[in-house]
Amino acid sequence: MPLFFLRIGIYKINSGAHKKFPLKRGRSSMKRPQYRFFMVLLVKRGKKCSCWKSKKLVISGNGVGIMKADVLFNQFPIRKSDEYTLKKIEEQHLDEVFEIYSNDNVFAYCGIIPKHKRETVKSMIGHFERDYLKKSRIKWGIFANDNPEHLLGIVEAFDFNQKVNMVTIGYFLSEAHWGKGIATEAVKILLPFLFMDVKINRIQAEVMPPNEISKKVLLKNGFTKEGTVRQATLWAGKGIVDLEIYGILKEDYEKGRG
Repeated sequence: MPLFFLRIGIYKINSGAHKKFPLKRGRSSMKRPQYRFFMVLLVKRGKKCSCWKSKKLVISGNGVGIMKADVLFNQFPIRKSDEYTLKKIEEQHLDEVFEIYSNDNVFAYCGIIPKHKRETVKSMIGHFERDYLKKSRIKWGIFANDNPEHLLGIVEAFDFNQKVNMVTIGYFLSEAHWGKGIATEAVKILLPFLFMDVKINRIQAEVMPPNEISKKVLLKNGFTKEGTVRQATLWAGKGIVDLEIYGILKEDYEKGRG
């Protein structure tokens, strides 16, 4: 069991510099110094540990662990299976990206408004890079290994919540490649990377109730339907919608593999 210690003291504020200052009783002066009260929570881990941490408190005893965001964002991660590769989307893939984003059917159940101008979609590819550099979202292109430069679809991870070690995923394919199990395989490739390498504890997805195909992708990959949030989300082009929440924990994934 970790041992916790609360340290309490007073700082003397002197010409902008903060200095530790003991509080003495019975002392009076017309020019009394100003004081600032402080508390520091110190944590001692383990019986044999003599070190105290005061800068950052990390609770890992509940199995949540710590997300290794640098694995995602220090260098764009490429993931492969026998049939497919997940890699960075480049400007050279503009034709395929436009085919996806200009198709109203692709986004019938997504909070994305289709884009019908090539220049707009071309700018979006630059936004993919911007979001990656901001460490807010990562989009992988899905490519078949036997045709490695033809983009089939996109799978993404976003809403990185490091406080609870959770991320949300999404995916969409060119309509020409629906019904081939490609989205299911892309999620299958992504899960071990996020759980084992990035050390994420929870992965979730939000699905509109009529989107039965997307639900099957998640269920085949071990996700559980956890419930429905009713009229709780505003999606672009859809208004206020109901969403079903599907989630999988690292412990669920490990049990499934066993």
